Amino acid sequence: MIELSESRVSELKSAIMDIESNYKTGGTFSKNKVDSIISAAWYNEEEIGVFQNKFDESPFFIRDVEELSYATEVGAETDFGSHRFGVSANTRGYGYEIDGDDLSAYADYTGFEGRGHFEGKYAESEIKDRVGYGSVEPKFPEFITSSI
Repeated sequence: MIELSESRVSELKSAIMDIESNYKTGGTFSKNKVDSIISAAWYNEEEIGVFQNKFDESPFFIRDVEELSYATEVGAETDFGSHRFGVSANTRGYGYEIDGDDLSAYADYTGFEGRGHFEGKYAESEIKDRVGYGSVEPKFPEFITSSI
């Protein structure tokens, strides 16, 4: 029994490492790479329909968009640590996530933002100042089934 558990844990670790190295870009998932899963041979050759059945039971969609008119950032490394300073103007973003029956969305806008970040051996700090900022994040649990 313990050998079976160890084997399963090993399989899961391998799957996680595969996802980490093949489907992520930076800190998030690559939409193009995730979308390419459905055209992969192993996905199309799957015979019992478990993937499609699982998706039909609990669909998952996600979209994130961020746009801005202007951004600049400068940085420096000193004996005390690393320093970054930046400004951005007219930044806007929106997105949504559908996970099974749950729907969540967000939208935000910032007219102007100034920021600074310091990271040293013993301390880390960040400061931001925004002008003309707004954000909304509605969540609708069981939205899909309740709207049918």
